[in-house]
Amino acid sequence: MNSSFKLKTLHHITAFVGAYGSGKSEVSANFAVWLAGTGHPVTLCDLDMINPFYRTADAAAALEARGIRMIVPQFAGTNVDVPALPPAVRSVFDQPGGYAVLDIGGEDLGARVLASLRPEMAAADTAVYMVINTSRPQTATVEKILEQAASLAAAAALELDGLVQNTNLLEATDPDTLLRSDPILQEAADILGLPVVFAAAIPQSAPDSWRDAARPCLLMERFITYPGSSLA
Repeated sequence: MNSSFKLKTLHHITAFVGAYGSGKSEVSANFAVWLAGTGHPVTLCDLDMINPFYRTADAAAALEARGIRMIVPQFAGTNVDVPALPPAVRSVFDQPGGYAVLDIGGEDLGARVLASLRPEMAAADTAVYMVINTSRPQTATVEKILEQAASLAAAAALELDGLVQNTNLLEATDPDTLLRSDPILQEAADILGLPVVFAAAIPQSAPDSWRDAARPCLLMERFITYPGSSLA
């Protein structure tokens, strides 16, 4: 499905941050699946200790079946959130030849997890990408995207390296919704001086122009179960 998806630069560690409802866990899961498909060992770290409803940990069995090593919080799958990193997380900074994807908790509170990994992140080949859904109120306008970007970068104590276009309304998403979001996201990216590294969408919602654009488009399948949604 993603045979034509390629990035100009692939980093050893890729961390995805974003506002609540950005869809970063779905992007993280699908990015890890794509990486695994390139033939490299991949570890997906579920570091979302803030939100119990949209975690990659909940899709662990399906992802492990794709050959992805999962590192999950001790209390994932319960209603208990403990702000402590699993010791295995730091091991991903020392795996030669492999890649790691970090799914970071939403909002600035969740992004503080990255701050605790700042020494390791600074010494490794890393990228921190902000996933943006302009259909969510926190990132619906250029101004709000800029506010969220500043808040997340400050909380993580790391600079953002790029943006990911992931506008969606779950099953109500249509190509026009995604096309209308592009100018908003691009203006924010221009002001921030950051690239829109790639777009992400489920195949039936992806505009034809996204598939042919110079900007890569990651076509996603559903791994995360969303309350109130018919999609799994």
